[in-house]
Amino acid sequence: MTEGAQRSARSSLAPALGAAALAAVALVLSIGMLLWRSGAQRQVIDAETARCRNGDLAACDNLRSQCLKRSGESCTALAESILANNPQRDAHEALRLLNEGCDLRDRNACLRAASLLQAGTLLPPDAPTAARLRQRACTLGAPQACPSSE
Repeated sequence: MTEGAQRSARSSLAPALGAAALAAVALVLSIGMLLWRSGAQRQVIDAETARCRNGDLAACDNLRSQCLKRSGESCTALAESILANNPQRDAHEALRLLNEGCDLRDRNACLRAASLLQAGTLLPPDAPTAARLRQRACTLGAPQACPSSE
C-alpha cells in the first residue's frame, strides 16, 4: 500500500471512530439517567405508600393516578396499601390492581397476586390462575417464582 493510500485510510477512519465514541458516551449517559430516574421514582412511590397506609387519602389518590398512567409499581403499592389497611373488605380491588401491575410488567405484582390466590384466605383459591401468575413472574425475572430444576 502506498503512503498516500495509508494516509487516506487513516483519515477516513478517524470520523468513524469519533462517532462510535460519541455514541458510546451517549449510551452510558442515557443508562445512567434512567437508573437515577428509576431510583428517584421508587423513593416517591415508597413515600406515597407509607402515607397511604397511614390513611392519607391524597397519597392513595396519587398512587391510583400513577397506576392509571401505567405505572405497575404504583398499582402494586396501592394494592399493598389496601391489603394492609382493610384486607377483608377490599381484597378483590387489591387483586384487580395486582393483576394490572402484573400486566404492566411488575413481577412483584404477579407474585403477590399468585400468593393471594394460592392461599385462599382473603379470596377463593384459584390454583390455575396462581400458576399462570407465577409463570409470568418467572418470565419477568423473579427467580423465586420459577419452578426448581431438580
